[in-house]
Amino acid sequence: MEEVPFRPHRATVPVLIVNKDETILSLERLNLPVGYLSLFSSPQGQLWTQDVTITREKGMDSGTFNIGEDPSSYIQDAALVFGPRNQTKKGVLTRTLSLLFA
Repeated sequence: MEEVPFRPHRATVPVLIVNKDETILSLERLNLPVGYLSLFSSPQGQLWTQDVTITREKGMDSGTFNIGEDPSSYIQDAALVFGPRNQTKKGVLTRTLSLLFA
């Protein structure tokens, strides 16, 4: 995080991508449905969301999208600023992942 410039108007989203397929997963850009994420503020004034884990299953062109509970595993004393703007809809996230792995 020391190398990331502080931008008070942007939130950091920790993302873990797990590729269980035998083929290489090449990503040029990642578009996350951030409306499904909550926004938190650290004591230092940095904005964060929950962590996101994207898993590509073996032999599939889609995957699962898991949103963590809160940023407590990587930010101490983070305060909730806003909850998610959208409720989790499995179809939306599945469609998003299908486009990601296409």
